[in-house]
Order: sequence, then structure tokens, then C-alpha cells
Amino acid sequence: MEAAPALWKDRRTWIWLGCFGAAAVACWLWSQRPTLQSDPVLRVWLFAILGLTGLGLTFCYPDALARKVGSTRLLLLSAVLLRVTLLPSAHTDDLHRYLWEGKLVRAGINPYTQTADDPSLAAYRDAQWERMNHPERGTAYPPLAQLAFAAAGILSYHALPLKLLFLGADLGTLLLLFSLLRQSRLPERWAGLYAFSPMVLIGIAAEGHYDSLFAFLLTLAWWSQARGKPGLAWFALACSAQVKLVSLALAPLFLTRSSWKQAWLWPLGLLLPALPFWDGVDDLARGLLVFAGESRFNGGAYLFLERALDSPELAKRLCSLLFVMVAVATWVRWLRGLPLVDASLWLLGCLLVLSPIVHFWYFLWILPLLALRPSLAWIVLLLTQCAYFLAWRHEAEVGWWGLPEDFILWLWLPFFVIGAYELRHAWTRGLRARTAVDSSTSFAILIPTRNAATPLQTLLPTLLPQLQAGDEVLVVDAHSQDETAELARAHQLALTTSEAGRGNQISVGVAHTRAPLILILHADMRLPDEALATLRAFFSANPMVEAAVLGQRFPQSKLGLVGIEVLNELRATLNGVGFGDQAQAFRRRALQAVGGFPLQPLMEDVEASLRILPHSRIAYLGQEVAVSPAKWHGRFFQRFQLVISLVIRYRLARFLGKAFAANFAKSLYAEYYQKAPPEK
Repeated sequence: MEAAPALWKDRRTWIWLGCFGAAAVACWLWSQRPTLQSDPVLRVWLFAILGLTGLGLTFCYPDALARKVGSTRLLLLSAVLLRVTLLPSAHTDDLHRYLWEGKLVRAGINPYTQTADDPSLAAYRDAQWERMNHPERGTAYPPLAQLAFAAAGILSYHALPLKLLFLGADLGTLLLLFSLLRQSRLPERWAGLYAFSPMVLIGIAAEGHYDSLFAFLLTLAWWSQARGKPGLAWFALACSAQVKLVSLALAPLFLTRSSWKQAWLWPLGLLLPALPFWDGVDDLARGLLVFAGESRFNGGAYLFLERALDSPELAKRLCSLLFVMVAVATWVRWLRGLPLVDASLWLLGCLLVLSPIVHFWYFLWILPLLALRPSLAWIVLLLTQCAYFLAWRHEAEVGWWGLPEDFILWLWLPFFVIGAYELRHAWTRGLRARTAVDSSTSFAILIPTRNAATPLQTLLPTLLPQLQAGDEVLVVDAHSQDETAELARAHQLALTTSEAGRGNQISVGVAHTRAPLILILHADMRLPDEALATLRAFFSANPMVEAAVLGQRFPQSKLGLVGIEVLNELRATLNGVGFGDQAQAFRRRALQAVGGFPLQPLMEDVEASLRILPHSRIAYLGQEVAVSPAKWHGRFFQRFQLVISLVIRYRLARFLGKAFAANFAKSLYAEYYQKAPPEK
């Protein structure tokens, strides 16, 4: 197998640097707009560019550059540079209110007991008061947020200290995400879904919304729970509710057998920030009710229901009822083993979808979760939110700030369509009965071969040093005519034979082994040093997950091959379907539950994934195996077209049933080997 290219020849590095350069230019252009109202159409394009380049920075990750610089350092440095570029941007009108209410708190005045336009506060009016929005409404910012506003204003009665405070919380969230991803054995680069999101870059670094404080405290609560620090988790969760009350719904998810003794820290965390404002708590509640009751903008499900019911009040009541129903069902699923991250995403995501008011920076509430559980539906919705800035053009044309309701419905429609597809299995997974957890991490490693003596000599030196006691390695040979069998015996590997076709060979291998974990390797692979250690740690830390893929890289850095890598990673990450070239791993119990490994000569990898998905998500671990590019040499585009055609036709055939698809796979097998050279 060919050696990896030099750093300066690595196309992934140049693609990544190109994405970063485009993002930096977009940030600089954004920072040059004098007001939020200026150039709304340009802002739409810049926001969209940041969204797309953010995906490029995450999924076109430059492995060679990351090894040279350090993965965490590369992500953190690039995230900081983009934020610094945006720091001079025009900030949100809300920030004037943050400053002015912080001024009141420092003066010993409770901001909840009167509205900002109350005559009793006339002596405190200044330039910040003049520029705030809705002074006739009571404040909706909870006590800990008010204390943060007041503390930042001690340094200077200016926007910069507040922006720096919010940026500090934002970068704190990013650091916690690095730790959570490492602990979960998920790719650290997924933190880019948060770090490079325009929701964060524009919402925090440019406009200065305070929601980054909420995201940090909530992520700290998840991190503390994952690290076995229940006391800190309870206190951080309470503090997050004193910044945004929505996290109150998450409290039941933190009540475990090991944490209930520390639960007293939750009411304490709620009480302490509220004490200086105690006589205005009722006024805060009224302010929140007025905000929720009188405002409506960019609501997804709410707008659909309002249209269907022809009643805003009835639509709000139904949304509230639906949220309560989802919350109760999520708590039940959590009791049955649904992970905290998944349950939190259900609750906060449902709250956003059902809310009548959804500003783009509200998505900060779930962005840390999306870095842990990437979702195509949510990513598409985040991209469509670029149209948010057309509200200023609409204001200039018709005189009121907002977007036409029909336009909003079209923005949300792709999310609902893709979300329905993604959720076809997600809800039932938490309701299925679970077998007892097997703590063993022994692997049955199956290697289907056919005339594979040469590539096998590359695979085995990277595999054998990673084996532990209890592991099995079985070569399942399809009557090779070369020295494959002799090579397997020379390395004292178990050997058996089977008819040709990887699905047939792997099925035989599964029947001949006993280890609780199964890893399927192709002979033309080369494993990274930590591949098996990562798999063992992942399955040990995630007993509810039944399958995973390591990922795939080609030693060559040709543009077309990079495209194959990115498409395969996106498919495995966002669609949950792994390919054999990505090194699939399964729990034996999962394969047994779905009737065994698919006994078919082609598309066995896709079929195995589709059978597992109703029972478990399939994790992408980012420990990419190196795969020979030999089969892509020569007729690249013809092969690419063939593979795409085969996969699409197989997926369509499966709608007619598994038996029909299995028979159809036989005809695809014949077609494949007529048009492509046999794979090793």
C-alpha cells in the first residue's frame, strides 16, 4: 500500500485551508457592515457561506495537518481566529438592554419591578436606554443573567466586556465538547459542528447574544454527569435555568441512583442567584408570559398548527400539550436506558420545534448536542436559517420586521421531511427490550478473502499487535488460487472456506466464532494503531450501542478519492449506514436479534446497517482505516457512477422487502463484476 503524501501535497489540507479562508473572508465582510439593518441579502449569503464552510471544516478535516499541529490546537486556534475577526461587528439591540439592566443592578435597583420606560427610572436613561428594544415590556432575563450583565459592566459600560464574557463562555463550551467527545470515543473534529457554526459565530462573536452562558452551563452539567461529578452537574444545571428557564425540563434526567443525594444542590443553585431579586420574581414570571404570549416569529410546528386550526391560541395550547407528552415519553425512555445526551436533545429539540418564537441564536441550546449526535435534519435547518436576515429587507419594504408566514413554512419543510425519515427508528429504539449488558470486549475479527495474499501481508502487521487475550481472528477464504491460505496458516490464524461473496463469507465467519464483538476487515486495509483499543473503549462505554464503523481513508490524496472519503463519512455519520470499506463492528447479540449477518453476495454491508438501525444508532468513530485505492484507478467516474447506481437501486429494492432485496443483490453482484475488476 502506498505511503501517505507529504503535508504540502495533501489535498485535504488545501481543501480545509480553502474552507477556512472562505470563512475568514465571510467573517471580515460581516464585520464591515455598520448596522444590523445594512445589506440583509449579503448577510444571507455570508451566513450560508459560513454554514457550508463550517461543514467543510468539520468533514474535510486535514488529518496530516492535525497530526502536525495537534487536533485540539488546530480546532481551537481556527475557532478563535474567526471569532476575533467578527468581534468588531454591529451587535444586537438586546445588548443595549443587557448593559442598561446591568447598570440598574449595580445601582441596587431590581429590574423586574418596573418596565424600562417607567418614569421612576428616568434618571437612569442614557444612550443604551435609547437604543434598547421594547422598553415598555418587563425584562425576561433571569437573575443569574442579570448578575452577569452587572459584573461585566464593572469593567466598562460598553459592549466589549459583555462580548468578551460571552466569548469566554462560548470557548468554554468548546473545551468541554473536546472532553466529551474524547470520553465518548467519538471524533474530536465533530466539535467543529459547534465551533464553526454560523449560529455561534454570528450569534455570539458578532451580535453578542447572552445564550452562550446558557450553552456553557448546560454543557458543563452534561460533562459533569459524564465524568461522575453529580454535585457539580446539579449545580450547573440549576445555574443554567437561572440564565434560561428552559433547562428546568431536563432536571428529571439527572436524577440517578448515584446522584440523588446531591440533588439538594439543584434548588440551592436556583435560589442563590434569585435572592437579590426576590421581591421581583413574580414580575419576572409575568414578563416571560407576556413575551411568550404576545410574540410569534419563525415558529416551525406552531405555524403549521396555527394554519390548520385557524386559531393562534389553540395552536399554542396544542404545542404546550405536545411538549408535555414528548417530555413524559422521553423521561420514560430515559428510565429504560436512553442516554442523557439523546434525551436532552429530544427535549430541547422538541421545545425549539414547538415554540412560536425561534430566533436563530436559540439553536445554541442544542448545538453542543449536535456535535455529539450529528443530524442531517438539524444541519439542514441550521442552513436554512440564513434567510432570517431577510426580515430587515421585509421591514424596509412593508414597514414591519419579520418574514411572511408562507416563507417560514417553506424554510422548515425540509427539516420536517428529513426529520421524519431520521426518526423512523429513533423513537422505537428506546422502547425495545434490552438484553443483559455483556462487559466483555473480546473480538471475533473476520477477514473475507479471495486471492488476497498480497494485501493480507499489509493488513496483518497492523492487526496482530493490537490483539488481546480472548480475541479470535478468522480468515474466510473463497477458494483462492494464490498463497492466501498458506499466509494465514503461517501466522497461525484460523482458516475456513466459503462460496464467493462477502456476505456469504462473513456469515460463515460469524457462525464459526464466539466472541461477543465482531469486527469485519477487508484484506486491503491497514489499521491505525489505536483502532481496536478505540472500539473496545467505545463498546464498553456505550452498552446501548450495537454497531460502529471506524471510517476510511485512502493513502493517496487525489481529489476524487478525497470526495469518496467525505461522502462515505457523511453517509455513515448522518445516515447511519456503514460500508465494508469503513471496517464495520457489531455486537453479536445485535446480529442474532436481526436474524444473523445478511447471506448475500453484494450490499451485505448496507443490509447489515439497515437491519441494525431499528435497534440502535451506528456510531462513526473516526479511527479511519487506510484502504487501497487500486480499485478506483483507471475508470474513476465510471466506477463512482456504478457504485452510486447499485446502492440507490438496492435501497429502492429493499422497500419491496428484505427477501426481494436479497435476490436482487445477486443480480447486482453479477452486474458489478462484469463492469468492475474483482476486489481483493
